[in-house]
Order: sequence, then C-alpha cells, then structure tokens
Amino acid sequence: MNIIEKYDKPFQYGAIVLNVIFAYKLFVVWYTPNITDATKILSYVTLMAFEFAMVHSGLFMAFLPKRTSLFLLVPLYGAFALAFNSFIEGNDILILYCVVVFNRMRYAFFNVKQELKNELILKSVISVIGYFFYYWEHY
Repeated sequence: MNIIEKYDKPFQYGAIVLNVIFAYKLFVVWYTPNITDATKILSYVTLMAFEFAMVHSGLFMAFLPKRTSLFLLVPLYGAFALAFNSFIEGNDILILYCVVVFNRMRYAFFNVKQELKNELILKSVISVIGYFFYYWEHY
C-alpha cells in the first residue's frame, strides 16, 4: 500500500467536513444577512464563481496526461485564481487553489491503482454534472 492509498480516506473525510462547514457558513449568511456581512457575501460569491473554474480543472486534470496538466492547466487555472483573488481581501482563493492542485497532483506523481484514478475521474464528472444542474435550475 503506497502513501496515496494509505491516506486517501482521511482526505475524503476532510473534504466532506470542509463542505459541511462551508455550507453552514453560506446558510448563516444567506438566512440572516445584515449590512456588516457585505464583504463575506462578496467573498462567498467570488469563491462560488471560482468553483466553476475549479470543477472544470478537476475534470481536465483527471483525463489529460500528467505533463499537460502540470505545464498547461496548472498555470492557466493559476491565472484564473489570481484574477478571482483580486476581487477579495487577502489571498484565500490563491491558498485554496494551491491546496486543491496539491490534492489533485498527488495522483499524478505517485503510482496509484487504476481504481483510485477511476474514482477521481468519476467524482470529477459527477461534480461537473451536479454543478451544471444546480445552476441551470437556478437561472
């Protein structure tokens, strides 16, 4: 068992916990907004817009070869991260981007079983489909 297989479940549980925390923060701001939450709302909306780019990057990074992902997609989506980060205070989106890319690249630099790669591809496809259906329904 290599290091990726050993620590894959904690990464998955960590992602679930982060999603729950973020959903709770969004719920609180949108359920009872007040005038002092304007910067939070702007940050969350910017983060949601950046998520659109990150969902696509996950799908492309899962399907494309390692070198293409590393030398083409990482800088391209890094430019998106830099642009979106200019709309908010601090470097939250850049930090988020680096963490997400590190998480995805661990599959590229280690020899992992095809089952784990297929699971990553399936999750990426489901995320893209879910994102489109969610936003298609709301517009």
